[in-house]
Amino acid sequence: MKAIALASLLVSLVACQSKAKEEVAEAPPAQAPEQAQPMTPLALDLDRICNAEELSGALDLPSGDRALHTGIWLAKTIETQEARDFVAELTKLEADARIQLLEVKLAEHKITQCEILHTWGGAE
Repeated sequence: MKAIALASLLVSLVACQSKAKEEVAEAPPAQAPEQAQPMTPLALDLDRICNAEELSGALDLPSGDRALHTGIWLAKTIETQEARDFVAELTKLEADARIQLLEVKLAEHKITQCEILHTWGGAE
């Protein structure tokens, strides 16, 4: 339940595009192994959402601080309005529906690795 609340906070922060004054890590360019074509800007944002805890450095923080740190980082690094709208949509859903919607969106963009699904409890 605590993980769900933290995940909800995370996606809410992204949707609101928080402007934090603290420094956070810059997003390295996402790479899609085994893909012949470059990733679209939306696919890059989805990859950032999926791997935000690692890319933002949140995994080095106490678990109670990760959601806020990750949300601030995502707000600064997500580039497309479509991804922001998608995150806002995720915040309105219950945990199972949120996981399913993200899985569908990832499949559309041929993204097979998504660590946030593990955090939310949706990945094998």
